[in-house]
Amino acid sequence: MRIAKVTSFFHPVKGGMENHLYYEGLELLKLGHSLDVLTSDSDRTGKISEKEAVVDGINVIRMPTWFRLSNFTPVFPNIIPKILTEEYDLVHAHSYRQFKNERQESCSINALAGISRRRKRKTLELYDKIS
Repeated sequence: MRIAKVTSFFHPVKGGMENHLYYEGLELLKLGHSLDVLTSDSDRTGKISEKEAVVDGINVIRMPTWFRLSNFTPVFPNIIPKILTEEYDLVHAHSYRQFKNERQESCSINALAGISRRRKRKTLELYDKIS
């Protein structure tokens, strides 16, 4: 299965979500899946110059950050054409503290994944919200 995971930050940025995605990604690769992590080109204080990388078999694609709403909220809308043009079987958005966790935007991510290339898509929206 070809899987995309959407997250604000990924390696080399250090943090709980970044570790979770890294180790989960390694397990998905062991099961024979391919994985793209779609993330911003931001770290906690600046930008990451390397726009594409492979980290232990995980494809990392960094999108340009247009602006930040906070330290944890880079906005990188170029993810929309990426989801529309790639043939992912599963799009999994990790959206704790992100603009994507608002109902309207989350529905839009799911809708984009569903209509891309008129293929049937499986989509999963994971909300890592703390009550």
